[in-house]
Amino acid sequence: MLLNNNDAHTRTCKESEVKLGSNKMTFEDQPYYYFDEDKLPRGNRTSRTEITHLLMGVLLFSLVEFSILVPMYGIQNILDFSFIFTLFLITLILVTPAFIAHEMAHKLVAQKYGFWAEFRVFTQGALLTLVTLFTPFKLIAPGAVMIYGHITREKNGKISLAGPMTNLILISIFLLLILPFNSFNELLGIVGILGAKFNADIALFNLLPIFVLDGKKILDWNKKAWISAIGLTVALWASLTFFLFTSGPIDIFFGIILGMISFFGFIFIYLLFWRERKITIEPIFPSPITTLEKQEHVEPPKGAKKPTKASGVCYMCNNPVFMPFVCSYCGETFCAEHRLPESHNCQFFRRV
Repeated sequence: MLLNNNDAHTRTCKESEVKLGSNKMTFEDQPYYYFDEDKLPRGNRTSRTEITHLLMGVLLFSLVEFSILVPMYGIQNILDFSFIFTLFLITLILVTPAFIAHEMAHKLVAQKYGFWAEFRVFTQGALLTLVTLFTPFKLIAPGAVMIYGHITREKNGKISLAGPMTNLILISIFLLLILPFNSFNELLGIVGILGAKFNADIALFNLLPIFVLDGKKILDWNKKAWISAIGLTVALWASLTFFLFTSGPIDIFFGIILGMISFFGFIFIYLLFWRERKITIEPIFPSPITTLEKQEHVEPPKGAKKPTKASGVCYMCNNPVFMPFVCSYCGETFCAEHRLPESHNCQFFRRV
C-alpha cells in the first residue's frame, strides 16, 4: 500500500526540522511531516526510521498470518509451546520477503520517477490490524509507502501495481523452485505452499478497490490492468487456500502449474500495461530543418523547377520577406502566408 501527498494531509515547513512543544524533531525522527520539496533527499536511499517501521510492519503482518494458521491445528497443538513458537518463527521468516518486497517495489518505482518515498507505520492502521487478529476478517494495513511529489494518475497507478506484481514473482519462486523439493524434505513443501499463500494474501488485499489501497489507484488509472491483476490474484489465492485448508499438502504438479500461471501472468500484465511505450508521431509536412537535411541526401522530384526569383521575394505576392520559407517540393521562396504547399498551389506536392 502507498500514500502520496494527494491522499494524506501534508504540511510544508521552511526549515528541515520541526519544533513541537519542547521537543526538537529532525526529518529522520518525524515521519508524518512533509518538508519543502527542495529539502527532501532524492535517489535510492533509506533511513533508520524507515527500517524500524518496516520491521514493525513485518511483525504485524506475521501476527495476522499466524492468527490464520493457529486454528488449523487443534487444541492439543496450540497448548504445545514449542510447536507454537516454531510455527510463528516459520511464519515470520516467510512473511518478511513478502511484505518487504511489496513495499520496496512501491518505493523503488516511485524513486525511479524522481519522488521522495519511504515506508511509514501509522497508528490507525496498526491498531485496526491488531484488532482483526481476533476477528474472522483480517486487515493487513499497518502502514504505507509515503510519496511526496507532483504525481500523475498514470505514475500513481504504475507505482501501485508494482507491489502486487512483485508478489506474483515471489509466488512463482516458491511454487517452482521450492515446492518441487517436497519429495526430499516435507518441510520444504510446507515452506513453498505457505510462502506462496502469504504473498497471495498481501497481493489480494492490496488489490481491493477501496479506500487508499493499491487497487483503487490502479482502477482509477487503467480498468483493464486492475481486472487482469485482480483476476489472476484471486485465482491463485483461491487455489492455494483450497489446497492448504481443505486437501492438505498441495500436489507438486499442480503447484508447478500455478507457479507458471503466476509467472506468465506477471509477464502479460507487465508487457501490456506497465512497460513504458515510446510513441513517435510523424509530421504531415516536413519541418524546415528536416527539409534542409533531406535536400542534402535526397534528390528533388523529377521536373521540379529551380528557383526563378530572388531568395528574399515571395514567389506568389512578390513581397520582400525577412525570413523566407523554401518549399521542399518546388524549391520556390514564399512568405509566411504562402509557405504551405496548398497555399501556393504547389503542383509537385500533389504528385508526391
